[in-house]
Amino acid sequence: MVNVFQRNEGKTYYFRAMINRKVYYESTGETNYNQALKKATERIKELKGQGNYQEHLKRLIDCISALDVEERDNAINECSKFLLSGSLVKMKISDALTSFIEKPRNIEGSKSTINSYKRVWGNFCNWMNDKYPEKEYLHEITEVIAEDYVTDIWKSGVAEQTYNENIKNLRSMFNVLEKSAGLSGNVWKSVKKVKVNSVSKQPLSREQFFKLMENAQGELKKLFFIGFYTGLRLGDACLLKWSDINLKSNIIRKIPNKTKGTEKYIEIPLHEGLIEILNLKNNLLSCNKNEYVFPEIAEKYLKDAGSISRKVQKVFKDAGFKTTVERKRGVNKAVVYGFHSLRHSFISICAEGGIPAHTVMELVGHNSQTVHQIYQHTTIEQKRKAIDTLPKIEG
Repeated sequence: MVNVFQRNEGKTYYFRAMINRKVYYESTGETNYNQALKKATERIKELKGQGNYQEHLKRLIDCISALDVEERDNAINECSKFLLSGSLVKMKISDALTSFIEKPRNIEGSKSTINSYKRVWGNFCNWMNDKYPEKEYLHEITEVIAEDYVTDIWKSGVAEQTYNENIKNLRSMFNVLEKSAGLSGNVWKSVKKVKVNSVSKQPLSREQFFKLMENAQGELKKLFFIGFYTGLRLGDACLLKWSDINLKSNIIRKIPNKTKGTEKYIEIPLHEGLIEILNLKNNLLSCNKNEYVFPEIAEKYLKDAGSISRKVQKVFKDAGFKTTVERKRGVNKAVVYGFHSLRHSFISICAEGGIPAHTVMELVGHNSQTVHQIYQHTTIEQKRKAIDTLPKIEG
């Protein structure tokens, strides 16, 4: 039988019990005898391992939910740590990146994508070693720690894109590793991204493009023509193969590197001018179909993609373009003129020619936002021209 009692003329009831040769002496927290007796009975059942564990769990959840945010997070972490201490389902923070990369299908694609994950995780691990050196396992990273980390990133003055890249990559890693690391959830889901005040690449007029071509030589000059006539991204243009080109149908058919995992092709009709510039009819007859259209550029790009970007920027600078502007945030300046400008030029010229936006999106494999912005701008100009044709009426 359970006995409860008051001590030293106090109002709160206590109980004492011996279970498995261990003495428990606890307060019920109640001043009403019947309520105290009920609580003491429930507590002794818990200590004996009796009763429904779901009831005990509910009381624990209610108790933790009533705590302040930081204290609640610490309590959840402590409970998780205890529950996982005897489990094989846990993963060291230092092993997370390797486990993530080795998972099938997760980050297939460009070397730069993999390097992005390595850079983000490396920075996070260095920060953890400095701020929370006692944390060893992935499940010990809480929402409070996640918020603490992104706050420090933001205070460091990084650009909005870099800030969002950190959140995106960390969310992705925790999503993939959730089961194998024994995580109870993804702590990065509650972290909000920020609005990006992006600086868009500027399209080129025909005159600017001709001026640019005066400063380009050899394969690089032909690469610029590919960008101008097809809207391909730099990497896709550099690694274009003869097998991607079909002269019977006059089409370039290629899977963009950005959507490599989806097997989604884009098909771009060949402009007559491009066929002549690249001398495609003769080259396609004599070439190895698996060879790159620009073998020297492809070799350099595969070794160091940045080297080609730098060569491209030099052509712009030599042609008199101011290629960068200051950002509101971040260390590096924003590039406003570069190879991507050719892609924007392609979309703009299509818009001016009346080609529907959805058709252009299929041609370039582009996201709708950028295409929409260019078409919206074109529509406004068309409206302005329409308004200007109205007769002027004297008042």
